[in-house]
Formats: sequence, C-alpha cells, structure tokens
Amino acid sequence: MEKACGHKVPYKIAPRRPGDLAIVFANPDKARDVLKWKATRDMDKMCEDSWRWQSTNPQGFGGSVPSTNMWLRMVQFAMTNKMKMWDVLQTTYLTGCKEKSKAHEAFELAAQNTSDGYARGPCVAALDAVQIPDRTKSETIITNWDCKESVPQFQEWKKSRLCVAKSQL
Repeated sequence: MEKACGHKVPYKIAPRRPGDLAIVFANPDKARDVLKWKATRDMDKMCEDSWRWQSTNPQGFGGSVPSTNMWLRMVQFAMTNKMKMWDVLQTTYLTGCKEKSKAHEAFELAAQNTSDGYARGPCVAALDAVQIPDRTKSETIITNWDCKESVPQFQEWKKSRLCVAKSQL
C-alpha cells in the first residue's frame, strides 16, 4: 500500500476488533479451479487500484448504502408485505429524493445482472446514483417496522443466501 500511495502508512498490530474478519485469504486458486477464472493483477496493481478508488471517492459510497442488517429488514418487510424492493426503497431511502428516475434507472440496470429480486446490488446502485436527503430518517423508518410476522419465504431465502456465501469460501 505504501508503494501505491507513495508514502509511509502508519500501522499498529493489535488484537482483533469486534466485526473484524477472523481470517483473510488472498489465494485465487479455488476461483481458478472451480470457476475457471484467473487473477490478472498482482498485489501491487490491486493496491494501486484500491488507492486510486479511495482517493477519488473519499466518502466511499457516500454513506447511502444500507447496512446488511438494514437491507435484511428491508427484504423481510418486502416479503411480508408482498412488495418489490424498488417500492421499499421509494418509501424509505428515496422519500424526498428529487432524482428518483435516475435512481430507478440505476436500480433496473443492476437488476438485469441478478435473478434474485431481493439482491442488494440493485439497491446499492440506486442509492449510489443519487443524493439521499436524510439517511437517518430512512433508517429510523426501517428500524421501527414491525416484522414479527416473518413469512417462511424470508427464512428460506436467508438460508439459501447463506449457503451460497459459504459455498464461495
């Protein structure tokens, strides 16, 4: 990373913090063997690309991307109330947004790449395409949703997503 950014990076080796990954691998052999995908960049190139992105996007995704917990509550709410994810986004994060058509276009474009109607990618794309007026208000709405009547479909969907994630390890 120091080579990519051009200066010393101060660091301290310390115990893991809550939420830190237990182990991180950087070996693409399984992707090569299972998916027939070959890594084309070395660690230096990956660090350069990461530094370039972070330097041009100092706020990351602008803070508009819902956390995993918020997204799961949105999916649960959508399933319980037989709503589409776009409709859930409109009633939460996009309330008061003047660029809904721009967000919808980004959502639809990203949705073409997935068969899962509850995938996080289209939501991220929609929120990343516009300025969100008040994220705190949106997350308060989501947090206050009563999702006690969770439909079995949600538990099955969540379980299948976990199986997919585990199979990719």
